[in-house]
Formats: sequence, structure tokens, C-alpha cells
Amino acid sequence: MTETKHHRKIQSFVKRSGRLSKGQSLGLNELWSDYGINIASSTLDFEEIFSNHNDVTLEVGFGNGDSLLEMAIEQPYQNFLGIEVYEAGVGRLVNEASKKSISNLRVIKEDAVEVLENNIPNKSISNFQLFFPDPWHKKRHHKRRIVQKSFFRSAIQKTKR
Repeated sequence: MTETKHHRKIQSFVKRSGRLSKGQSLGLNELWSDYGINIASSTLDFEEIFSNHNDVTLEVGFGNGDSLLEMAIEQPYQNFLGIEVYEAGVGRLVNEASKKSISNLRVIKEDAVEVLENNIPNKSISNFQLFFPDPWHKKRHHKRRIVQKSFFRSAIQKTKR
């Protein structure tokens, strides 16, 4: 009898949870349909999602979303897609985007590695942003880092040249 080992996928993030403010909860629940993208097994169609043909900037790990929101405000003819797992940050960004009636911003609350591999079309992203990506300082945690050759290969496939 052989023993089967199940390999758990190593993630580059830890989901932090806690209490959400009223604004964060509003963003995650009542305003989600305006800004959030629920990932299915299909490839995303950015022209349908944004209702235009503008270029798309993808930011992975936007935290609380301040810089992504500012870019969306300052560049109304550029579309912005943010991927983040931190619920409070996602809720905050959606709520702030709604207050400012931003139409060129969408968010995904999922694992960026999975979304990049399975849902982002090849050659569909004009700009790729990844700020402060790897808080994994200890050598034993380096396997958790998002900045890996496989991630870069995937990001390059998705980026227009």
C-alpha cells in the first residue's frame, strides 16, 4: 500500500481578518457589484468589464488602495484593475471609489497568482504594478515570495509588448 502525499499550494500572502469599519463593509457588500469582479473559471473581457477599449493597468497587492485610487482619478482614460486579498483594504478602496464616482477602476479579491494564470488574457495588460511585494524576510519563508520566475513569466505573457 502506497501513501499519497497531498501538496498544499504555498501562498505568497496571509489573509488578515478582523473587524471591518462600516465603510469597508459597505464597500465589500453593497458597492461590490459596481467595482468588484467575481472570478469564475473564464477569461476576463476588459472591454466588457470597463465598457471601453482603454488600456488596463494591473496592480497586484494594492493594500488600502490609496495610490491605485489616486492613479484612477488622475488618469481617467486608463483603466485600473487591482488584485488584493486584504478585505479591509478592498472594502476601503471600493467605498472611496464610489464616493468619488470613479468609473475606470475594478477590483478582484483573490489570489493574484491564480488570477494571473487563469483569468487574465495574454497580451491584455498595458502596465503591471507590484509595489513592496515580499514581506518574507526569513530564508525559510522565501518559498512564499510572489517574485518568482514562474510569476514573472506569467506577468510577461499577460503584458502587451
